[in-house]
Amino acid sequence: MTGNQLDVIIDKKPIRALVDSGASFSVISDKYRRFLKKVLFADAKSVMLKVADGNFVRPIGKCVLRVRINNRELPFEFIVLSHCSHDVILGWDFLEASQAVIDCGQNELVLEDICRDSTAPDAWNLYATRDYTLKPHSLTRITVSGYQTRGDINVVLNGSKHLLFEKNIATPSMVSTYRNGKSDVWVTNLQFRNQIIPRGMCIGQAEPLNEGHLCVISDTSGCLDDQQKTSELQMNCSLMMSPELSDEQRNKLSELLRKFSGLFTKTDKSTAAKTNVKHRIFTGDHAPINQRAYRVSPTERRIIHEEVQKMLDEGIVQPSESPWSSPIVLSLLKSGVEFHWGPEEVEAFNSLKKALTSDPVLGMYDERASTEIHTDASGYGIGAVLVQIQNNVEKVIAYASRTLTKAEKNYSTTERECLAIVWATNKFRPYIFGKHFTVVTDHHSLCWLMNLKDPSGRLARWALRLQEHDFDVKYKTGKKHSDADALSRNPVEEETETSDKFLAVTTSMNLAMEQKKDQDLAKLKLLSNSSKNEEFRFIDGILCRKNFDPDGKLWLPVIPKHLRADILRHFHDAPTAGHLGFAKTYDRIRKRFYWPGMYRNVVRYVMHCRECQRRKSVPQRPPGRYVPTPPAIAPFHRIGIYLLGRFPKSAHGNKWIIVCTDYSTRYAITKALPTAEVDEIAKFLLEEIVLRHGAPRVIITDRGAVFRSRLVSSLVDLCNIDHRFTTAYHPQTNGLTERFNKTLADMLSMYVDVEQKNWDEILPFVTFAYNTAKQETTGFTPFYLLHGREAETTLDTMLPFCPNDFDSVLTILSKIAARAEESRQLARVHTLRAQDKDRRRYDSKHQMVSYAPGDLVWVYTPVRKVGLSEKLLRRYFGPYQVLRRLSAVTYEVQDFDPASRKRKLREVVHVLRMKPYHDPAEQIETEDIPPKESYKGPITRSRIKTLEQNDSGALSSFSRGAMPHA
Repeated sequence: MTGNQLDVIIDKKPIRALVDSGASFSVISDKYRRFLKKVLFADAKSVMLKVADGNFVRPIGKCVLRVRINNRELPFEFIVLSHCSHDVILGWDFLEASQAVIDCGQNELVLEDICRDSTAPDAWNLYATRDYTLKPHSLTRITVSGYQTRGDINVVLNGSKHLLFEKNIATPSMVSTYRNGKSDVWVTNLQFRNQIIPRGMCIGQAEPLNEGHLCVISDTSGCLDDQQKTSELQMNCSLMMSPELSDEQRNKLSELLRKFSGLFTKTDKSTAAKTNVKHRIFTGDHAPINQRAYRVSPTERRIIHEEVQKMLDEGIVQPSESPWSSPIVLSLLKSGVEFHWGPEEVEAFNSLKKALTSDPVLGMYDERASTEIHTDASGYGIGAVLVQIQNNVEKVIAYASRTLTKAEKNYSTTERECLAIVWATNKFRPYIFGKHFTVVTDHHSLCWLMNLKDPSGRLARWALRLQEHDFDVKYKTGKKHSDADALSRNPVEEETETSDKFLAVTTSMNLAMEQKKDQDLAKLKLLSNSSKNEEFRFIDGILCRKNFDPDGKLWLPVIPKHLRADILRHFHDAPTAGHLGFAKTYDRIRKRFYWPGMYRNVVRYVMHCRECQRRKSVPQRPPGRYVPTPPAIAPFHRIGIYLLGRFPKSAHGNKWIIVCTDYSTRYAITKALPTAEVDEIAKFLLEEIVLRHGAPRVIITDRGAVFRSRLVSSLVDLCNIDHRFTTAYHPQTNGLTERFNKTLADMLSMYVDVEQKNWDEILPFVTFAYNTAKQETTGFTPFYLLHGREAETTLDTMLPFCPNDFDSVLTILSKIAARAEESRQLARVHTLRAQDKDRRRYDSKHQMVSYAPGDLVWVYTPVRKVGLSEKLLRRYFGPYQVLRRLSAVTYEVQDFDPASRKRKLREVVHVLRMKPYHDPAEQIETEDIPPKESYKGPITRSRIKTLEQNDSGALSSFSRGAMPHA
């Protein structure tokens, strides 16, 4: 042992491990786990671990390693971290399990459980010797190994509680013979799906059997009673048997009844078969679902009570105090109605579908044959059939249907029938464009649609849209128009347009040929030919790898390098994939395919996805630490101004409220304004602030146009005031004023009239109430901190007051001034203390993130568009380039577009709105595969329409034959 490092051999690979007695768990890095090619087991109840630097990390899983020290080998379970300072850390759990003794003086570490070979331990873990597949609800006999013993010893085997509670794999406690470090154990899979026990998984523990602790039950009274009951039962069964049966038949019947005696009830009550099963429901932080009972009539309530009481008496159900509950539902039995759907009906239905979609009903498209489109509409769908007359026989070319939208269901009958024609001509446009055809409908009013002299509204727009086609409208009665009518009454729920960018299905023969094109798979093919290798195998000429996940296939095809990009696009970008995150994308791919470095490729692909970066937030603690505004040194040294509104026009013509708060005393000044224009803002700043309280040193406002106007800027420069603007979409910069705005709105709502016309009359009174109320942060009222005395209300003047005649006026004034200054200093201390408390609470939920000049970032910018849902719009724009760091949480950025010669606007952004930019051009790691898309410049609000993709899908209706070129 060198220092705190120990040379060990893990899975036949030598490595120097760190011995850390301060670590509660033994840890291995994910990089070294992949180097050892060990299976990663996901832990559903993994908790956050606190590392040495004080940060928290979440383990990605566990794995079992065989640790070899001094020619002694023992399996042990390690926690896997994505990033670790050392590849292997032996923690306290390993030291405790091996009964390690640390000698600091001799710089030695003695591992008792591994190094000694004199006596057997009190208990040891048992591990599976190979991979086992457990069938659902079945027993499986497996072989386990653990502590190496000489000879045979009797041991007591106890199953692992972790397997029972987490995986529903039960191992009974049993007495077994332990032969040369191995034993056989029966395990039960309690789930409804297959499960895999991989080699090296801990099954339970074994301990030597103490023969003196065995107990034997010798009382046979119970057995005698059972024998007596059995003889009585046989006698009763013999009396009930028919006398026509022979003795041999009677014996066989008695044996059959005795064998299946558990199928018969011993009472007159009709009880159902029942079994009490305990379920463990993990809800995390969510409360159990407790649904209240439905409202039912007195008759239904009586029936429910009787049925529940009957089941209670028969022992079918029992009372429960569980917080989970659901209401009872009565299901009415319908007499005389029987729906039979058996194999014959299924076969007939499948035969009908096959006949409608094959010869002689479905035919090939012929450009020379006359074409018809049969359309029809119902109350909830529209249908269309493309038909051609070929050799005097009607042939179906294609079927199509869809459901109506909520608005379309409100159309009149004529409008729905016309909508069917418009939709069908657009759907079959590649077949009918530039060609004369006939539209067949069962709605006679549509025959004169194209002949209307003065159409209006929706029908006029549709008639104009249909003018690009050359067609006639033909009427057919509803009885003879059953093809389109059937489609409209059973429409397709959701139309799925196919796209040529989606991954095509690869046959087994193609995949085998594609594997031969990849030179990197040659090593794996040589490895699979080895007789000792159990991980790879050839199946139907395809190189496959063994799958350790019980939910997926047993053997997974190995994907060559040039097909991996298509698989990544299909399982992440396609509508059936949904642009989900890494975990879901990786889970879908790893259950179907395998290739080396899949984990890294999926992480990189999802991380660099342009659409995901523009829409999704980073799934971690928000960036940015708490940066408080230091308390002002004097009243009105630093103030915040905000324009609040717009309010309903009052009786005096006011619509806005301008608010000013002092950061030293919390004193607030408000005034109602009619228009909130620049001259009103400047007048308020001059008359209410500068001329009454003096010119402040710092003014904090938002980035509104009135505050950035030339008049306000001239007044601020004239008074030598430092005008600071808040960062966009981050009102916490002027937090004191923003908090007062909420309090002011609450107070106004208590006194405003129904029409909300008198809010400006109440404004001075509620402002006075706020200024004369004690602040929780400072401990004083804003009025007292500003004037050095408490305000006297009208009630105070009515009560008798006896002044102190012994002190002179000068003495009283000096005491007031001294107390006022002491109060301001004390308020400053209280403010600093409150900010420190807020900082600790805020920093516990945020993380420190910093960017260097030149870094590319996305910037969060909420946008709104008329007619579009705000929840479905992209939230991030960019990339932006960081120019400089202004503070710990603010940066100056600008658009990053090297090809543009336009003047780039700079913007100050809070770090909370920023996240790292990953170039989509680097989404695919392999160099010989072209990137998904090239760099298109920054995504700004003015370029959204330019970057929108309008992918045209292929025809989704079922059709045979090639489509003609329009």
